[in-house]
Amino acid sequence: MQITFTNPTYLFFLFSIPLLILTHFFTMIYLRRRAFKFANLEAIWRVTGGDKAYFKNTIFLTHNTLLLMLRISILVFLILAAAGTILWTQSSTNNYDVVLAIDASSSMLATDFEPTRLDAAKSEAINFVNRLSSRTRSGLVSFAGSSFVEQDLTSNPSDVVSAIEKLEVKSVGGTDIGGAIITASNVLMAAQTPGNEKERARIIVLMTDGRSNVGATIQDGVDYALKNNIRIFTIGVATPEGGTYLRTESISKLDEPSLQYVADSTQGKYFKAESAQNITSSFEQILTANTQNIPNNLSRVFLLLGVTLLFLEWGLISTRFRSVP
Repeated sequence: MQITFTNPTYLFFLFSIPLLILTHFFTMIYLRRRAFKFANLEAIWRVTGGDKAYFKNTIFLTHNTLLLMLRISILVFLILAAAGTILWTQSSTNNYDVVLAIDASSSMLATDFEPTRLDAAKSEAINFVNRLSSRTRSGLVSFAGSSFVEQDLTSNPSDVVSAIEKLEVKSVGGTDIGGAIITASNVLMAAQTPGNEKERARIIVLMTDGRSNVGATIQDGVDYALKNNIRIFTIGVATPEGGTYLRTESISKLDEPSLQYVADSTQGKYFKAESAQNITSSFEQILTANTQNIPNNLSRVFLLLGVTLLFLEWGLISTRFRSVP
């Protein structure tokens, strides 16, 4: 179980709580002085029978601790709602949506995998899709210098397999990993059923052999995935020596720290695939995972609690804690 925030900047408003407490007690001191100024002390003396101790306890106003706790709770709940509080719980489930994001840049033609990196990735991706649960929806995004939606989310795995088989290297130069994450996230969100965001986990399996060098930054992609409660598994498709491609001497190598960062930041996992067998093993671990991280957006709950307590506070200050001049 873990708590994350889609808008953590709002948490800085929690530092206003000490100011609220100081303001509360300052107000109580002011009201007590005003009570002394206007109170009919002689009448109160007669009602209490001249008991000075009782009289002393009667004329002094309380600090209204209940009211203070209510106001602190209201402030905390509203701040947590604005911060976009997400509670991640682990649950055994096959009820999730997954989008494959496959690198289709020219470096995927490197021959350190037989026959090429792209062909090896496609073959294992097809096996993965064919083994998905019938309750799992899947889709496909390819990317190079730009991202392309090859297949929207569907419950028919044969459509995704067909899209993978047709996948070819793109003519757009570069590798835009951040943009690929954002595009894949949009595919997942487009198929979201309103009100069911707690029921289905959302997953991206990102396969690449290089490093991001154009388009959106990796941080932009990670932030977007976190905002939409999406978990990312990354698979690095390259041998330690790298490989040449397109009859050039250029060698494509992995940016492992970035892929590790993407996976760790989104509660996923990074797999280093140095062979076709490693790719198989990576998909196997994703398939056989007994648990999925299910996001539970608590923003509406905290907002409802904050508003409810706000009405309760209004009721109390109009009745029990009503201030009379």
